[in-house]
Amino acid sequence: MMRLTFLISLIYTRAGDKGITGLLSGERIDKADPRVEAFGTVDELGTFLGVAKVQKPLLSSTYVELSVGELSEESCNLKMPIQ
Repeated sequence: MMRLTFLISLIYTRAGDKGITGLLSGERIDKADPRVEAFGTVDELGTFLGVAKVQKPLLSSTYVELSVGELSEESCNLKMPIQ
């Protein structure tokens, strides 16, 4: 069984956590906003596909790469303000 080791980097903004987060536009929204949950879920799915590709090299690389690319685009769309 292959063992994976992860290095976690911590980032401190010194702004404190006031229950809000920023979108790509600079707009600030509440962390309870459904969009925050949605783009977090999309990002986690992209990570899962990347791990699956490493774990199962026979998995269609082209399909996984296309899927991750599409997920990244949708994640960016979710991080933009609603018009």
